Order: sequence, then structure tokens, then C-alpha cells
Amino acid sequence: MKQLTFFSLVIILFTSCFGVHSGTFQSSAQLSSANYKIVKRAAQGKATTTVVLYMGGLGKEALVAEAKENLMREYNVSDKQLLANVSVDFRTITTPLYLVMWQRQCTVTADIVEFVK
Repeated sequence: MKQLTFFSLVIILFTSCFGVHSGTFQSSAQLSSANYKIVKRAAQGKATTTVVLYMGGLGKEALVAEAKENLMREYNVSDKQLLANVSVDFRTITTPLYLVMWQRQCTVTADIVEFVK
């Protein structure tokens, strides 16, 4: 009985906090001519929402929009600049209350390019 209790506690301890990664989207923008320069490689913007009892929190589209807005604001992307090689990653972050509450995080990663001609 003691072994079963110990084993159960170990299982609960190691499964109470974990992360899940799902999906990546790659942009199809192609910059074939040499009329641009790369301003920043792998710029990132993040957005996080909390879900409690499967309610609340932002949807995936809203998370992507907020993460992109955070990226554009943090790196001061101007009118002559654009995002290339964009990828969108979602991650689920659980807490010890993983059946009741968790966080969903969206990370938008992109290269910032500027047109020179």
C-alpha cells in the first residue's frame, strides 16, 4: 500500500506541470530581388491568455493578432518595413491545477526587412 501511495504521488508530481507545443505556420513571402535589407532577424512578439474551467481567454486569432501587434510595437516597424519569414507557434502552459486552469501562449517570430529602392 505504501508503494502504491508513493508511486501515485510521484506520478501526480511529474504530471502536474507540463507544456504542449502545437503547430507552426510559415509565411510564403519571397524577396527575390536585392532591393531590401534585413533590419532584425528572428524578432519575437508574444501574447498569453488564461483559461479557467474551459471558459474565458482569447481565441487563437486574437492571440495571433495581439502577438503580432506586440512585435510591431516593440521593434517600431515603419511603413517601409515588413515582416518576412513569419512563423506562429502556440504553447499550452499548465499549472498544478491543470484540469481547472491553464495558459495559452502565442509567439510570432519574423524577420523585419526594409526596402531600400
